[in-house]
Amino acid sequence: MLAVATCLTGLTEKAFFSLGNTYSSLPQEAFVVNSLAMALMGCAIIVGYIVMREDLRYRGHLLVSAQAD
Repeated sequence: MLAVATCLTGLTEKAFFSLGNTYSSLPQEAFVVNSLAMALMGCAIIVGYIVMREDLRYRGHLLVSAQAD
């Protein structure tokens, strides 16, 4: 989740510094940045949902057989 936050911060900073005041008029680069940000947020929400679901967690089974000597 921190990686997504870092990436979104970098995208926002790059968009504001490279586009300046023209960002509000939404040039084509702004659409690309916004689409990428929405895709990253969607992936972060889905990964967070998968991690929190109990039935999607990995349950490792350790099989130990006791042998009499």
